[in-house]
This record gives sequence, C-alpha cells and structure tokens, in this order.
Amino acid sequence: MRILVACDSFKNALDAPAVCHALAEGLKAGCPQAVVKELPLADGGEGTADALIAATGARIVSRTVTGPRGRPVTARAGILPDGRIAVMDMASCSGIQLLEKGELDPFCASTRGAGELFLSLVREGVGHIIIGLGGSATVDGGSGFLSAIGASLRDSSGAEIAEGPRGLLALNSIDISGLAGFRSALRVSIASDVTNPLLGSTGAAAVFGPQKGARPEDIPELERCLESLAAIVVKHGLAKDCAVPGDGAAGGLGFALRAFFPAAAVESGAALVMRTAGFHEMLDGIDVVITGEGKTDSQTTGGKLCSVVAEECASRGIPVILVSGALEDRDESLPGTYCAVFSIAQGPCSLEEAIGDTAKNCRRTGRSIGRLLGLQPR
Repeated sequence: MRILVACDSFKNALDAPAVCHALAEGLKAGCPQAVVKELPLADGGEGTADALIAATGARIVSRTVTGPRGRPVTARAGILPDGRIAVMDMASCSGIQLLEKGELDPFCASTRGAGELFLSLVREGVGHIIIGLGGSATVDGGSGFLSAIGASLRDSSGAEIAEGPRGLLALNSIDISGLAGFRSALRVSIASDVTNPLLGSTGAAAVFGPQKGARPEDIPELERCLESLAAIVVKHGLAKDCAVPGDGAAGGLGFALRAFFPAAAVESGAALVMRTAGFHEMLDGIDVVITGEGKTDSQTTGGKLCSVVAEECASRGIPVILVSGALEDRDESLPGTYCAVFSIAQGPCSLEEAIGDTAKNCRRTGRSIGRLLGLQPR
C-alpha cells in the first residue's frame, strides 16, 4: 500500500507540512506496512510559500518588511533548488491574519510589505516569481506594492501621492523608470483562484472590501479610488482595461501585477502549487491519496485545493480520501468526488480546544484510516 498525503493548511491551527506529517504518523501507526509520502500543498493564500519550501526543499529567504498597518513583520519566501524560481505569498506581508479584528480598515492597510519582499527576491537574481494573492487585508490597488518596487505615483504637482486608497484619488501620473532593470524580463505567476475584476459589483471593493473592514458606506469611495488608478494606468498604456478575471485579487494587486509586468499571468493557485511541488510526478505508483483542509463547505467543490487534487486523481483512477477539520456543509456531491470523507473532530468542544488538539486529532484520524486501508483489527 502506497499512500500520498497531500494537504492544505488547517487555518489558524496547523500549517500544511504539520498537517501532512501528523496524518502520516497516524497512517503509519495504523498500517505499518504502508509506504507513506508527504506533500504539503496550498492554493495561493497564507502558507503557500511554506508549503512549497517544504515540498521542494527551497532555500528560505526571511525578511523584515512593512506590515499592513505599518508595523514591521517577518515574512518568509523560498528560492527553489534551481535558483531561478522564487515563491512568496503576499499574506505573510500584507495579510489579514497579521491584524486584530479591530484593526481591519482597508483605507489604512497597505501592500507595501509585499512589494518589499518581492523586490528582495528580484535582487536575489531570480527570473520567475510565483506570488500567492490570497488572504490580503488590503484594497489599495497594489499601490503600496508598486511604490515599494520603484514605481513613482505622483499627483498633478509632481509630488508622490499619499499611501493608501485615498491617495489614488490624487493620482495624475506614473513613472516606471525605476522598474526598468527587471520589469520586462521578469516572469510573474499570480497564484489565485479569484476571478473577480477590479471594478463593479463583483470587483475588489464591493466583494472583498467588507471582509477587510469596509462599511457599506465605504464601498463607493473605495470604488472611486480604484477607478482613479485604473484610469491612469490605462491612460499610460500599461493596460487596455481592468476587466480581466483576477484583477480584483488582493484588493487590486492582481491588476497592478498584470499591468506593470508584461510577462505576468494569473493561474489557479491550487494547480500552480501542485505543478511546482511535483504533485503529478508523485502520483506514479500511488494507491490512494489523502487530502485535507481546515473546513469543508459549499466552496470546496468550486476549485479549492482538495477538489483540484481529487479531479487530477480521478483522471488517473486513484481514489482520494478527504480529511477535514470541520464538515460544515455535507454536500451530496462530496461522496462522488471522494471515496470517503472524514472529520477529525473528536466530539463536542470549543473552537479553541479543537484548534489546540488539531495535531492529535489528525494523528488519530490517520491511524483509523490506516487501519481501514490495511484491514488491521483493533
């Protein structure tokens, strides 16, 4: 029996490498004769860099950057063994998880730190950067990011605009000469499962603003800020429009990356991470795959990591077992996607207790699955 454990993180509880390891320990205890391989994965959000670092043996790059509200934070990225490709997730620099609930305010949150980490990777000499856009705290159109990497955003008097979305209302011109040394040659892969455009009823302000602290009355102002950015970018010929799917990712950072880097492309975060981690190659000879996520709900079957794993395995006739921290929505389609679905929950408990026991519960669930797969009696 050869088993591949390929899981996402369990948010706020365990990162993907730890989830995979705990499940693998349980599987080996329940089915000692099994050969168990671990492959941590992600879908472009928080933990994407750590998952790929663990999966590929990438060299860790740790930098102190500006957090979403100006406080310094330590962010990690990875440079893959070939030295040409780097991976980062903007959430580690500008993510919502870095703020307390009372600090959420899209008018004050900036993507500057993500730009600082990005520029440090450019200076490492890589030619290709994979950047995950999930989990941001920002709706600044990527303006903080652009300033950090060397673009100059100016008002009608030639002065730099104020940082944050409201500064975009005064935007009159953009000077990209500071990016000349790397802009045209650098390949940027945007890992995101968001298909929202920059503007409109399905855009960055309307859809994601409320998640980042925007009140209903704030949405029109945020929209005007992003409209101002889009108008100047189009005027300068950097982009033809702002209606491309994915432009609204990370509060408009998707649009900024596409507009300012000619070789940028949006890809499914899950598919991109799986390909980079070598998932498809690792399926050779595998009898069953265990995948997992922190919460299974109606979004799981809509392109989330576990569903992408299941689809790929189905095309090769490999059964997949889903392990979840919480089965919120027992969708009737799940049994058709997975041969079995397990919750690691032991029984009624508080959220704090469940989070604290995640590793233990993963090991216990893995042991039970191992016994079943190995037909081992208790």
